[in-house]
Amino acid sequence: MVTKIELPVASLSEWEKQIGSLQQAETLSGMVFAVLGILRYLGKSLLEGELKRRNEAEQSTPKADCPQCGHRLESKGQVRRTLTTLLGKIA
Repeated sequence: MVTKIELPVASLSEWEKQIGSLQQAETLSGMVFAVLGILRYLGKSLLEGELKRRNEAEQSTPKADCPQCGHRLESKGQVRRTLTTLLGKIA
């Protein structure tokens, strides 16, 4: 399923910077590195957006009961985490 991709407005300057580095590259290796930077930036943005979407969907689902004792399962709350991946730090 294809969904709408949204990049944060604050990141538009970063996007322009990445595209500018491609346009200013004078060698093939410079262009390759610029494209890798663009792909890394795009991948990170997509991953963060998907994690946010799944988190919001999870919060809207009703709470479940424990399969062993039947008591209502409760969340201890959302904790902000940062993961270091091949794409960089994901928040």
